[in-house]
Amino acid sequence: MRRRPRDAPGAGSASPAGDVVLGRGPRALLVLRGEVDAALVDDALLQRVAAAARGGLDVDVSGVTFLDARGLALLLMALGHLDGQLGRIVGPVPEPVRRVADAVGVRLGG
Repeated sequence: MRRRPRDAPGAGSASPAGDVVLGRGPRALLVLRGEVDAALVDDALLQRVAAAARGGLDVDVSGVTFLDARGLALLLMALGHLDGQLGRIVGPVPEPVRRVADAVGVRLGG
């Protein structure tokens, strides 16, 4: 099982194939890697991300290799599509993320 790096500030979540690191700061950073799916994204993680997004949130999806509906819900919440907060993509958007977003009509930067 991959785990979040020891030096990463903030809360993290991991599954056998993916992980999430939520860094704290003036503008929080959410890093998604690997398979971002129902095995990784639980209600507690969604609540932590929602709380962090209140001050603005940068989202790095460059390491995502798979995204399912639960992962998309996390991404949309982080970007503010669900609650009006100010989130933004930093870095490139890989094909697996773009494909799912395009399928549901969500336009992503990056």
